[in-house]
Amino acid sequence: MSICKEADYSWGLSPHLRGVDDPKWPRIAVEVGDSEPRAKLRGDARFWLVEGGINTTRVLTLDLQPKRIVLALWALKAHDKDEIEITAEIAVRKYGSGVWKAEPGTSMAIQIDVASMLGRHTPPIAREEPMVITLEDLMDIAHMIEEGKVIDRKL
Repeated sequence: MSICKEADYSWGLSPHLRGVDDPKWPRIAVEVGDSEPRAKLRGDARFWLVEGGINTTRVLTLDLQPKRIVLALWALKAHDKDEIEITAEIAVRKYGSGVWKAEPGTSMAIQIDVASMLGRHTPPIAREEPMVITLEDLMDIAHMIEEGKVIDRKL
């Protein structure tokens, strides 16, 4: 299947590895929205996870609103491979004082396990460390946006 959509950012395995299912599909897709409704980001996440089949295992969405920023990790539901769900979410809000703070009840970090990134290509003796994006990382992004800095490659 050919893909007529590109993620804002993505990570995938080298097509030269034996057993790579379809190198055209990323393992992890990242979608950033600064003017789209949250439903659009959800639809983008669903596209990557459902259409990507076993190739795309996780999607990160970064929802940039003037006073609220949400980073969400999406995956297919275990019992229904046509439906997706948020498995972790970090949210910060800019309050009246002009200070960015974590929203009550938000996660302190999002972790993506090595199996989601490498699938069956994980060497059995690998010292597996998950990819971790912290609340502090999201606060840094909020400050960079506020200062008008480009956030390219921050994630």
